[in-house]
Amino acid sequence: MSKENKSQWQEVKSSTVAWSKIGDFVEGTLSDIQQREVRDDLKGLVKKNIYEIKADAGEYHLTDATTKQVIEPGIKCDVGDIYTVWGGKPGIDAGMRKAKIGQKVKVLFAEQLEPKKKGYSGFKIIKVFLGVMDDEFLADKEPSNEEVGY
Repeated sequence: MSKENKSQWQEVKSSTVAWSKIGDFVEGTLSDIQQREVRDDLKGLVKKNIYEIKADAGEYHLTDATTKQVIEPGIKCDVGDIYTVWGGKPGIDAGMRKAKIGQKVKVLFAEQLEPKKKGYSGFKIIKVFLGVMDDEFLADKEPSNEEVGY
């Protein structure tokens, strides 16, 4: 395989936003909300919302599984790409409950409280901010006359 062929491949970065470092955020247009059943160690099978955001900006960090240290540099959110934010946290679900598909949103890891038990991570405060409706996004979602059969 030549060098030329190798350069055509690019690593796919995680599209699920991780909340590893205070200041991690994604902002853009809420493009979809899905619900999935996942297994929770304490609660068993639970339903969680998954919010898809078409990014305007953002950066988040991953955590090294072995050392539990934040990996630098952070992952920049590419404009126009879709990023996933998992619900299940009261701050995320409560804020997103007020958002509409096609609305500008910003999800921010604002602060982390001290852990209640030694050896555990602290409670992460994730804040949701709502903006204006994205008219361009909504116009793209409108079915054309051809799609409706006119």
